[in-house]
Amino acid sequence: MTTVPADVPAIQYSYVCQPGDAARFTRAVISHWLTSNRGFWIFLVAEAAVIVAAAALTASWWLLLAFPALVVIIVGLNYWQAARRHRLVAAPGVEWASGFAADSFRVIDGGAQVVLGYSRVASVDRLDNGFLAVKLRPRGAVLLPVEIAPPQAEAVMRGALTREPTR
Repeated sequence: MTTVPADVPAIQYSYVCQPGDAARFTRAVISHWLTSNRGFWIFLVAEAAVIVAAAALTASWWLLLAFPALVVIIVGLNYWQAARRHRLVAAPGVEWASGFAADSFRVIDGGAQVVLGYSRVASVDRLDNGFLAVKLRPRGAVLLPVEIAPPQAEAVMRGALTREPTR
C-alpha cells in the first residue's frame, strides 16, 4: 500500500466519468483554448494578411480559400488530439478526484496525479460550461469539471491566492 506524504492534500471530491463525459471535456478544452489563446489569434491575423497579399499580388483569388482551410485544419487537429486524450482519461468508469488544502491542490484524472502549489496559480475562473479554469504560471492551464471543483473548492483556491505574496 502506498502512503501519501502529509503535505499532499487529502481527496475531498471524486467523480466517476459517465458516457458523454469525454466529449464534454473535449468541448470545454477546445472552447477554453480558442478563447484564451491570444497567440493563436495573432497567428491567424498574420496568416490572413499574408494570404490576402499573396492573392492580390498573384491575382489568384482562389488562394483566399487557404485561410478557412488553415483554420479548419488547426482547430480540427487540436480537437482530434484533445478527443483522443479524453477518450482515455474520461472514459465511462474512470475516476477523477481532487483535494484542496491551504497551500496546494491535488488532482487525479484517471491518467495522472498532480499536486500544485498555489504559488503556481495565476488566476481561477469559473467558466460558463461549469468547468473551473486554473491558469498557471508561467503558462498553461488546468480545467477542472464542476464535479471535482465545486464552489467550495473554488473558494478555498481564491482564498489561498489572496494570501500568496506577489511574485
